[in-house]
Amino acid sequence: MSGSSGTGISPGGSGGPPTPSDTADSGTTTTSQPPAQPPPAPAPVSPWTVVGPKLQHWFFFGVLFGVLPIALCFAMNSLSRNGMTLTQLLGRGELLIVTTSLAAAAAGQIITRKGSPAGITNVLGFLVCLNILLAVATAGLFAFVSYASQTPQSIDATSVAQYSVVLFASSVVTAGSSALIVEWEQAQ
Repeated sequence: MSGSSGTGISPGGSGGPPTPSDTADSGTTTTSQPPAQPPPAPAPVSPWTVVGPKLQHWFFFGVLFGVLPIALCFAMNSLSRNGMTLTQLLGRGELLIVTTSLAAAAAGQIITRKGSPAGITNVLGFLVCLNILLAVATAGLFAFVSYASQTPQSIDATSVAQYSVVLFASSVVTAGSSALIVEWEQAQ
């Protein structure tokens, strides 16, 4: 071993890593590797990446499939000679059934969400009450419309259609808000 005293200690006597002069005789230079870096921490996941798809599924399967029978009935009636107008179709109250289901499901989603019942905030408490109120009001209105259509009483289909659309839109907003808040809370 040229350049060393046979003890494994470099000529400098430090015993540390070899220097380029230590390996000059063999013609190879040894360099030390930097310490391995830990892998970078994963980027925090935005709650929107979790909540967004869930809200899309809720809208597609809850809202759009809920109104699908009404839309198909309207499409089939529009192809017949004596088809109904949209006002006549909605005046029968079927949209009220969809509204009742959306509102009741939203209230149930808030009440049965994960977490302690004491964690219900004022907004969630308000949404529960509003969704329950919408569900009861639309169920009662549908019962009235259904009963009145079987009696000699006449009901105004235009008024029923207007109330149905307004209550349905209100239910979509409150149920959507409920789903958003509950899913956001669970994604955090």
